[in-house]
Amino acid sequence: MDNDFLKKKIINVPISVGELIDKITILEIKKDKLKNLKLKNIVKDIKFYSITFRLFKLNDLETKCEEYNQVAIYNGGIKEQHLFYVLDDHHCFSKNKKIKVCGNTADMLEKSWLSQYFTVIGDKSKHYGLFDCQKKDKTELLKGSCC
Repeated sequence: MDNDFLKKKIINVPISVGELIDKITILEIKKDKLKNLKLKNIVKDIKFYSITFRLFKLNDLETKCEEYNQVAIYNGGIKEQHLFYVLDDHHCFSKNKKIKVCGNTADMLEKSWLSQYFTVIGDKSKHYGLFDCQKKDKTELLKGSCC
C-alpha cells in the first residue's frame, strides 16, 4: 500500500513545517481501537509506529563527537525519570553519577530545557581529539551508566 493511497483515503491534515518541528511527536494509531469498520479495513495491513524525536535548536554542534574532558551529572527532577534519564540510544544518566560526555552532548544538556536537570563540568577550552560515542545496545546501557 503506498503513501498516496493513505493520504487520499485516511487523513489529510495540512500542517506547516514549523508546527511539525514544534510538535514532532508522531502518534500511534491503534488498529484494535478503531470503531469505524471501513477505516479499520483500510488500515488492516498497515504497520503504525510511535516515535518521539528530541530536537535541540543549537547553533554550534560539531559534525563529530569531540572530546573536551567534560562530564555530566543528572540531578533528577524530570517527571517519571527519578533514578535515571535516557537521552538517546547511547546516553543513559544515573542520578548523581558523573558520566563522560562529548562536546555536543554537553551542549545539549547545558543549552536546552535539560539544563535545569543537569550539571556539566568542564568546558571546550582544550580539545583532546575524537570522543568514543558508540551506540550501545539496551543491555549494555543497563549494565553501564544506568541502573
